[in-house]
Amino acid sequence: MGRISKGISQNPQLSAATFTLVFLVFGSLLYYLGLQFIIIFTPVVLGAILATIIYFWEERPKTKVITISAVALSGFLIETLGVNTGIVFGDYSYGNLLGWKLFGTPLFIGLLWFLVSYSTYTIVKELTSSRWMRLTLGVVLIVSFDLILEQFAIVYKFWFWPGNEVPLLNYATWAVLGLLYLIFYELFLKSKATRFQLYASTVLPVLSIWLWLMILIKTI
Repeated sequence: MGRISKGISQNPQLSAATFTLVFLVFGSLLYYLGLQFIIIFTPVVLGAILATIIYFWEERPKTKVITISAVALSGFLIETLGVNTGIVFGDYSYGNLLGWKLFGTPLFIGLLWFLVSYSTYTIVKELTSSRWMRLTLGVVLIVSFDLILEQFAIVYKFWFWPGNEVPLLNYATWAVLGLLYLIFYELFLKSKATRFQLYASTVLPVLSIWLWLMILIKTI
């Protein structure tokens, strides 16, 4: 046990990932015990996770800005089109828990697309040298995450689907959009010197654990 603690303390990214998981689990416990208002701080927590990814991201500042801006802006515009037309993901609408909205779309939603897609990219780029295999595995991970995310969002009213039924179009769009973002990372982030982004790679599984835990709390 001592060796594990020492190993965590000597690796800042692992320490940060461990703290993030413990913090989210503790928050879930507080929610279960009655402090249900803390759910409104979800965008703040996700923002802190984003800031931590950026802090540990060994890339030129200009590249960071371009990458995040491209994904966040395109994600927001696509979501805006989806909310106002129903032709992208299906017929849905957002609640107020993700913060300020513009044209019915939370301003934070584009950054959420970056969190999910970039974390996925940092995982799959370490698994195989085959670009096509990385893209395939990445799409599977992104859609699998959305399967959990949709259930969480419905239960906690982050967004709404008619009859609480998520259409297949939503998952198809997640697959296509996720693929496009993964291709963007593959082509734009070409630095061979970049080390394994340990913290970023833990974000997707850590958030998945938290989502499942929060869904479980609602069933107890």
